[in-house]
Amino acid sequence: MEEWNSPYVHGFAVLAVVLLLLLFARLIYAFLYRVDLSEALTTQDNPAASIAFGGFTVSFAASLSSVASFRSGQLLLDVQTIFLYGFLALALVVFCDRAHSMLLHPGIGGKKEIYEDRNVGVAIAKAGALVGSGLTLAGSLNGDGGGILAVLVFFILGQLALSLVGWIHRKTCGYGFFESMAQGNAAAGLSYAGTLIASGIILFNATSGNFTDWKHDLINFFIQAGLGLILVPVLRWIFDMIWMPGAIMSQEIARDKNWGVVLLEFFLLVTLSALFVVSFN
Repeated sequence: MEEWNSPYVHGFAVLAVVLLLLLFARLIYAFLYRVDLSEALTTQDNPAASIAFGGFTVSFAASLSSVASFRSGQLLLDVQTIFLYGFLALALVVFCDRAHSMLLHPGIGGKKEIYEDRNVGVAIAKAGALVGSGLTLAGSLNGDGGGILAVLVFFILGQLALSLVGWIHRKTCGYGFFESMAQGNAAAGLSYAGTLIASGIILFNATSGNFTDWKHDLINFFIQAGLGLILVPVLRWIFDMIWMPGAIMSQEIARDKNWGVVLLEFFLLVTLSALFVVSFN
């Protein structure tokens, strides 16, 4: 029936599916961490819990933004496809959530640090890592062709590139990153999050688009990912030299815990990374 192909009917149907998937994701998150989110967020007033769960939600929502854009002209087929790839996206976001603590970004986000210690610095760092991962996943899900294999290959490549960015940040930040995390330093967590989200924006562009062939798409990925690895440190240097002349950011973060100036750096990194993507599209 033609009325079922109306863009309004289709839009509301997709929105309903997305909301159901987000609700299911909340249940999965609470089950994985064995926490009552309502109690943690309201009764205990735990800001770390709010930030960590917010990062998980935004990560999944970012991946759903690519899934929800699927159009075949048949409402039932679109709903089925969104459910299928939505559950795949949720499984991969859950994998990232667990892997960040153990492999990709070790030491920034177990249950104890967030739900028992209420460590805001750790929560911000982990939220940033998850959002960066969600952006790379959104890119992998964006476009036609290649099937699930292409999604998984470019997702894994994106995660490896993001983990390399995190490792470089931890080694070159100029202060003891893990010591700052243990102290709950929100400025250190925000600086880390900004680096990973800015990199995630670039990796979104590197992993997105219609699949053509493996050789072409892999070369394109490595070129753009390589540019991203170079660009983010350069943008940080521009911020230090031009926006904040005379300031030593490592001291601002580790000694002064100046999250205000780091927030400005965060906005600059994210904005310029987005402009980089637009400029090269």
